[in-house]
Amino acid sequence: MALVVGHLPNSPIGPISIWATPNGVIRLTIGGSIIEISSEGTGLKKARSILHQALDEVAAYLAGQLRQFRVPLDWLVVSPSSRPILEYTYTIPFGEVRTYGEIAAHLGRPKAARAVGSAMAHNPIPLIIPCHRVIGSDRTLHGYGAGEGLPTKVWLLQLEGHQIVNQRVA
Repeated sequence: MALVVGHLPNSPIGPISIWATPNGVIRLTIGGSIIEISSEGTGLKKARSILHQALDEVAAYLAGQLRQFRVPLDWLVVSPSSRPILEYTYTIPFGEVRTYGEIAAHLGRPKAARAVGSAMAHNPIPLIIPCHRVIGSDRTLHGYGAGEGLPTKVWLLQLEGHQIVNQRVA
């Protein structure tokens, strides 16, 4: 199967790399070095089309011009236990937040807030699966594994209209 990668080297939150297969976006990284790969296989044209759509949508989102991603996702690298958590997180609307506990309760596992946190920590497609919209039950920000960590999470939440007061979402 084909795998392609593209980059937004000068985004407001650092360099972004996006990987796509013919099924959809499979990985997104913020910060770090840019890795070049080449691939062959079936579906190369479709993978490139998805990659270009993803690059355009991420750039538009970071410019404040996109509120909902439409690019398809390839869930291949997501564990079966994390997938329902990340699928729900994907549906959190622009400008809204959910707590780890709210997500766990929504999925019928009210005591599984730590499992939600683990899924967020291993999210292979941040921004598009908006784990930055997940906060603590006390309305404080808890970690962010992409970019520069919490400063990146703060920037993304502010982009979506939140005011951050002493690391709390208002």
